[in-house]
Amino acid sequence: MSSSRCSSGSLCLFGIAALWGCAPLAVDAFEPIDCNVVPRSDRCRFDVWPNAGSSANSDVWLSVNHDALIEIHPRVLVLNFDNDSSDETLRRSIDARIRALAEGSRYHGYLSAEAPEFVRYELYGIADYRDADPAASQFGSSTQVPVGPDGEFDPLQLFGPNFQFEYPAGSGQDVGLCALFEVGAINEVWLAVADGEREPPLMIERKQRYDGALAPILGDFNPRIRGSGYSLDIECGVTVRLAHLNPGRGSGCDLQVRGWSIVDTGLSIPYFAENATAFLNADFDERFGASFESFSQICEAGMPCVSYPTTRVAQANGVGTWRFEPYRQGCGTPEFPPNASTRYDWTSETPVDSRCEHYALGDGDGEDGDIYETYEVSKLASYEGLIPEDVRFPDDCGGGWQMYWRQSMPGLGNLATGADGEPMKNWWPFMFY
Repeated sequence: MSSSRCSSGSLCLFGIAALWGCAPLAVDAFEPIDCNVVPRSDRCRFDVWPNAGSSANSDVWLSVNHDALIEIHPRVLVLNFDNDSSDETLRRSIDARIRALAEGSRYHGYLSAEAPEFVRYELYGIADYRDADPAASQFGSSTQVPVGPDGEFDPLQLFGPNFQFEYPAGSGQDVGLCALFEVGAINEVWLAVADGEREPPLMIERKQRYDGALAPILGDFNPRIRGSGYSLDIECGVTVRLAHLNPGRGSGCDLQVRGWSIVDTGLSIPYFAENATAFLNADFDERFGASFESFSQICEAGMPCVSYPTTRVAQANGVGTWRFEPYRQGCGTPEFPPNASTRYDWTSETPVDSRCEHYALGDGDGEDGDIYETYEVSKLASYEGLIPEDVRFPDDCGGGWQMYWRQSMPGLGNLATGADGEPMKNWWPFMFY
């Protein structure tokens, strides 16, 4: 379809020629099979997802075939409420996010230009909710932004009767967002809203829970991301992911808030919790006997809470009397680089040892079995001028750190060892479990 503006509330599709949804797989003269019933069948072997056998979040096929994947192409639907965004401006913002997310999924990309992209989003379509007359709204965004009685964005309304989409294309049949997620037409929704008064949740997810064997627990979902302020209490049968897209800001800020769902993945997937907690520096209670799990529990923006007398010592700075010596840390989180003295301290010049680049590799002889390497802000300089152009250190919510952090997570082709002694799984597919 053309990328020209659609009528208000309509859906423009881009680049998706066919949608497989949950339909059984038909191959030539063979009887059709359901790849979520027989996910290990020879006829259900694919190394890219979504595919002809699986396209929905939380599909059984995805967890069973996790290790075979060499790329994922999650489909994103953008709901455009930003009256001030032209088609060209919005597409430029979308493309920048897609490029940034792809770049961040290159495992150890800062060490190898050949490291492949693993997460390659595809634009399913743009639903246009802009006002025909921008003057109709007192805000920068449309009068169609869903708000509750308090005037704040209400994400639950997105799953109600006011938000319907034609599916399949050309059928004349309208369905809601839950249906689009459940059939695998989309895997994520981005909300383009520019005004702060009615800002949508920056990142929210209703995520399917799994057991220790990575089997989904029927009907059990985690409805919120900690700190988001929203609980997505809806009745959808698969994981639902929503993220804010502010065309007026750069990609780094969106990388930061999308990282919240990565940090909280362990709440739904025990395997991730067992293997990522140390990487996220969320095990200080167990590692050091501290009264807190992570710095996020004691540090506020602009309030110094940590100091580093040496590269191997971390101690309280105005918050408590604790001291970690030696400071054996993993890597960090979107808000806390290894050397952060407070929340959002992305530009600290203090050198601190970490194992971001060696996590779970077992290439050292210390207690963790990994090499510790000094992390300095200069490590982020390689992201200067890197596409997308608006992800540049030190601006844009620490865009350089967001990239470095993501590229340090065990991804495709990693040589790390998991807590079970087996090769570490690529962490990226877990985002769509």
